Formats: sequence, structure tokens, C-alpha cells
Amino acid sequence: MKKQKDKIYILGIETSCDETAAAVLQTRCQSTRLGRGWPSRGRTNAHTNLRMSLRGRLGDRSNLLHNFRLKSNIVASSLDLHKKTLGIVPEVAARKQAELLMPVIDKALKKAKLGLPDLDAIAVTIGPGLVGSLLVGVETAKTIAYLLGIPVIPINHIEGHILANFLSLVIARSKATKQSHRGIAAVACGDLAMTRCDEDSSEVNGNAPRRWRRSIFPAVVLTVSGGHTSLILMNDFGKYELLGETIDDAAGEAFDKVAKLLGLGYPGGPAISAAAEKVNRKQETGNRTYANDGNDPPWVNGNAPRRWRRSLRNCSVYKLPRPMLDSGDFNFSFSGIKTSVLYLVRFLQTATPTLSPPPKADRLVRGRLRGGQAAAIAKEFQQAMVDVLVSKTVSAAQKYRAKSVFLSGGVAANKALRNEMRKMINKKLPETYFSVPDFEFCTDNSAMIALAGAIKFNLKKGLKNWYDVSVDLNSRV
Repeated sequence: MKKQKDKIYILGIETSCDETAAAVLQTRCQSTRLGRGWPSRGRTNAHTNLRMSLRGRLGDRSNLLHNFRLKSNIVASSLDLHKKTLGIVPEVAARKQAELLMPVIDKALKKAKLGLPDLDAIAVTIGPGLVGSLLVGVETAKTIAYLLGIPVIPINHIEGHILANFLSLVIARSKATKQSHRGIAAVACGDLAMTRCDEDSSEVNGNAPRRWRRSIFPAVVLTVSGGHTSLILMNDFGKYELLGETIDDAAGEAFDKVAKLLGLGYPGGPAISAAAEKVNRKQETGNRTYANDGNDPPWVNGNAPRRWRRSLRNCSVYKLPRPMLDSGDFNFSFSGIKTSVLYLVRFLQTATPTLSPPPKADRLVRGRLRGGQAAAIAKEFQQAMVDVLVSKTVSAAQKYRAKSVFLSGGVAANKALRNEMRKMINKKLPETYFSVPDFEFCTDNSAMIALAGAIKFNLKKGLKNWYDVSVDLNSRV
């Protein structure tokens, strides 16, 4: 092991799916008393007030986050590559990551003004994810750790997404000595903020109402992405309890497949969101509604009146089911709503609707939808997904008396979900904190992995020798 020094540098590596990312995060050595923080030289009033605010919300844990600085965060996207196939091909993604990872690491180190010998630990995602992609990151991390004689910190991908909610505090601290008081307020009170700063910026000045400054734990976390949809109870850093998860498809996967059915392209989340925003709400008034309450509508057997079918094809408002909305638990299911969209699209595109499957999978959609039909369906699908996700999250927060609600994962970048979640929490849980990462930290990134590693490093948990680390596809928080 290296000789102990004042500043510790942790490299974070993320390659769980299609992105290739590396980040460098700086912390203090373990011998430094927790909470001592950085030298006071050059501190601003803004930083002092921000730290007071953090203490009010996190208690002693505020000192833990106070010691971190994000030095770099580099993400190489292969989105254009996967657009060609309207989805991720695991082998193609892994080969591209093997090509990009070392240049991305070099760029992250260069931006942080460091070299490989300056690193003290490597945090790497070990799962869940695509096995080929995970192997690229894990084996690279193990090789570097072996050459430098430093520990590896294995990180669960879901935990990384959860902790992305705390990156705002790290970024605010990183900019504290360079920003004015007003600038710090802007950093701490954006979408990244983990408080009610969107309504009252007094939290930054340390003058927030006492009820807003209580501990943030326990927190209910909704993690929703292309591969995962789960509700988690977070009692402290590293202490998690699974409340519910999807029993079939993840929410992000449903977005991608529905977007493909509607011919909106890839990735499905942004495509459906953009299409939904184009729907003119004024045109919805007075239009006919397609209702699917779980019973087969008349068109299933192709016997619907011709006039009824024609009016359905011309309408711009449709009603899709809200799966498991009243199931009484916190599990999710999104395969049924995809099927509802498939049947509706097939009906709108064919003269004689039928439930029999098409001869080829690539012929699920035949022809194009008329006018604004695709946008109208996209809008209703998005609203159905949001209704289920928000309702279950708020119910879980009420049941477990959560002091905070966190939203994380790639689908957390959906504006409709963010706005509706904030609205319902403000309405039904007015004294509960709501946190959602900035858009760039919702999708896969290495900053969240580096932060998770830094927390484990300072808590002296999870540090392993390179030969004890391996990919774990069933890794759970």
C-alpha cells in the first residue's frame, strides 16, 4: 500500500451497459478527523452557510460529504452506434467499451491534473448489468489496481444511482471557493437540490424552517431505468431495504419498446417525451377516448361497427391501463401496457384487427399511424407510467414515514415524472424532502460510482484486493 498522504484520489469506472465513463474524486485521508474538512484558507461565507445547511439535514454525515471534491467526470456515449439497431446489442457495446475505456480514463486523469500513480483506490461497477460490458470495466480496474498496488472498491450499480442524489453537495463544495454566494445558491437550489430550495432558497443561508433541517433518513428511493425499476428504503449510507420491484419489464425498457412500436426511434424515453410535448391539450377536449379497462374491446374479434372503428382511428385521445396501481404492494409490471399499445397500434393500422401474432417480429408495426396518433398514444403511455410510479412511491413514503424521497436512474430525466413527483410530494407530504439529480447524473455516469467508492473508503467498508473482485450479475443493494 502507498504511504498515507493528506489527499486521497479515487478513480470511478462505469461500464454496466452502453456508456463508457471515468471520474476522479478527491477526499481526505482516513487519519484526518471526520468533519475537519478542508483548510479554512480561502473559504467564503457561501461555503460556510452551505455547510451549516448540510449539517442540519445530514447530521454527522454532512462532514462525510463535505470532504469530497469532484475533479473530473468523463462519459463517452455510444448512442449513435445503438441507434442503428434501435437498441443495445451487448456484444457490440462491450467491444466499443473495450476500445474507449482507457482513452476515457486518460482524459479523466488529465482533466484532474493527475497521473495513474497518484490514484489511491479504484471504484468500479460490478453489477447488475451486461456481463460483457461489466467485464471490460472490472478487468481494467483490477489490472490498474494490481500495477499500482491499490485497493478496488466494488460498487453496485443501483447504489450508484441512489447516491447520485448527493452529487449536488459535492459539486457545490467543489465550486464553493470559486463561486459567489449567489452562485452557490444557484448550484444548491437547482434540480440537483435535495431540499425544497425550488420554493425557498433560505435553506442555503442556513435559515430554513426547522422541520426542513431534520435528518433526511429514512428515505424512499425510486430507481427507474432501462434495466431496473425498484423502490428502496434507505436508512443510512449503505443500509438499504428493498420494498418492491418490477416483476417483468423495467420502465425504461417499456419506453424503448413502445417508442419502437410507434416509430419514434431510439432511445425511447426522450423520443416519447418529445412526442408527448407536441400534443396540443386544447385538441383533446371533445375527442373520443379509447378505453382499455382490462376487458376485450369490440375490435378484438374484428366485429366492431365500421363507424366506431373509423372514429377511433381519427381520435387523438386514448386511455391505457395503469398496471398494478391498486395491487396493495410496491411491485411494478409494465409488460401489459406494452401489449395494450401493441394491440391499439395494430388496430389503427389494419382493416381487420386481430390478436394473432404477426409472422415476423420485425413486422409488429405495419404502416404508419395517421397525423398525431403516435404523439397522442405516446402522451397517454407516458402519463400511465408516471401515474403508477408516482402513486407507488408516495404510498411507500407515507407507509414508512419517510423524511425524504429520492428519484434516480435514467428515466428520472423524464420531465413529466420529475414534475408530477414533485407536485404530489408537495401536496401529500409537505414536510418531506424531494431529491432528483441533475439530468447529466440521471443516466449512467462514473461520478456516482466514484462518490459511492469514496463513501465506502472513508467508512472503511468494501475495500478489496484486486484478486477478490469479480463481476456479480445478481448484485443487490
